[in-house]
Amino acid sequence: MGSFSNRQSVTIFSSLSDASFPVASPSHFSRTVAQALNTLSSEGHAVLDLSFGLSGECLTPQQIAVEFNSSPAKVHQTIETSLRALYAPRLNTDVS
Repeated sequence: MGSFSNRQSVTIFSSLSDASFPVASPSHFSRTVAQALNTLSSEGHAVLDLSFGLSGECLTPQQIAVEFNSSPAKVHQTIETSLRALYAPRLNTDVS
């Protein structure tokens, strides 16, 4: 499987900004993300927030594990479970 270089990514994103389809405003996007995160457990919400830097700085799973007095493996598991719940919320009833 190939990977994109930074230059290719910039080209793709600059061409998307010229597209003629509606794009959500940043505030709409923020509300949508917040609503989605609020469907998760408090742990899942916090771990994704820290993993992706939604409220500030991104932390590694190792750093998050220290914050939660947990293991990096548990943090990875929480990230995976939470992302799966966001991707297909109707199919996942256990989001802990």
